[in-house]
Amino acid sequence: MPDDISLVGYDDIEQSRHLWPPLTTVALDGAESGRIVTRLLFERLKRPSRPPQRIEVQCRLVIRSSTAPPAGRTR
Repeated sequence: MPDDISLVGYDDIEQSRHLWPPLTTVALDGAESGRIVTRLLFERLKRPSRPPQRIEVQCRLVIRSSTAPPAGRTR
């Protein structure tokens, strides 16, 4: 990596930065996501016929050494 393949992880766990090569990852606030999911679950239990909701949470891309730009492009 990243010469032949790029690899991206999810959740930015501590080990991501200590791997070789360090893993590019998507980081998000797990506690906030848990609060949102819990609220939605309780709302669904109160009103099972409630239509599905789309929720977007903020995240950030932590670029490390496990990814490279597509062939022919530079960072």
